[in-house]
Amino acid sequence: ANVNVNDSFGNTAGFNKDDIRFSAGYIYRKQYMLFAGYQASTAQLVYTGNFAETLDYDSDGAFIGAGYRQPLTFGDLSLNAAYSNRTATINSTRLLPGDMQPESDGSGFTIDAALKVPLTALLGFTTSLNYQSFEYSDWRDFYGNPVPLTTPEKLTTLRFGIYASF
Repeated sequence: ANVNVNDSFGNTAGFNKDDIRFSAGYIYRKQYMLFAGYQASTAQLVYTGNFAETLDYDSDGAFIGAGYRQPLTFGDLSLNAAYSNRTATINSTRLLPGDMQPESDGSGFTIDAALKVPLTALLGFTTSLNYQSFEYSDWRDFYGNPVPLTTPEKLTTLRFGIYASF
């Protein structure tokens, strides 16, 4: 995901976030799903102008979830919810002094709705709406000392794509 924001004072903020996710699960009666996996995320926030700053933010951890799949005449609708525990680190030269690279454990949830529509026997169209909410508040610096920082991570994502079935 990429986002750029400009304000009336000549400052710009750019945000970029990339995720990679691996999961495996079990489907019961072709409708009910249990799954577990691992997700790693990396994000960068770049401020330019009067408040120049680059903030690197990484998080990773395991998740477990459940879902429901409803067959439709033209495809499948699925609803999923997952809970995750993660570890996050922040690297910032302006907001945090010296060589600190704070670390925190956090938890949160993800919910999503997805629609898959087959186009051919092998290819199909997919779209999904995803909301995730995580919070990290028990930050520690490189030496294990507390850092007074709370970091909420709340993202809503709308995705469109093509999938292949083999």
